[in-house]
Amino acid sequence: MTDEQLAEHFAEDDTLLEHLAGDGDRHEIPRDVDVGFVGDPEKLEALADALEAQGWDADEVYEGDDGEHVLEVVREQAITRELIHALTAGMLQIAEKYGVTYDGWGCHLEAGTDH
Repeated sequence: MTDEQLAEHFAEDDTLLEHLAGDGDRHEIPRDVDVGFVGDPEKLEALADALEAQGWDADEVYEGDDGEHVLEVVREQAITRELIHALTAGMLQIAEKYGVTYDGWGCHLEAGTDH
């Protein structure tokens, strides 16, 4: 992954964070953050095992509507810019290592108080 490609992913992260902030999100509040990957089912299963060892909860690999195989993992964390950029960089790196495609992250709006 080039620095330019990483910067593009970070720009996408920043756009999503700005959108959430505009809707009243408080990025410092931990919430479930979902991360998706697509690729070969066996590679996704191996990735799921690796991410579970790092504290992620992994769903079963499934076939999406478009026929691609999908893995979704989730963990609780805040979504500050620094944490999300670290998440994106780490997920891009592990996706490359396992030969799958990082499909981004998502979460619910969290405007309340800390849990």
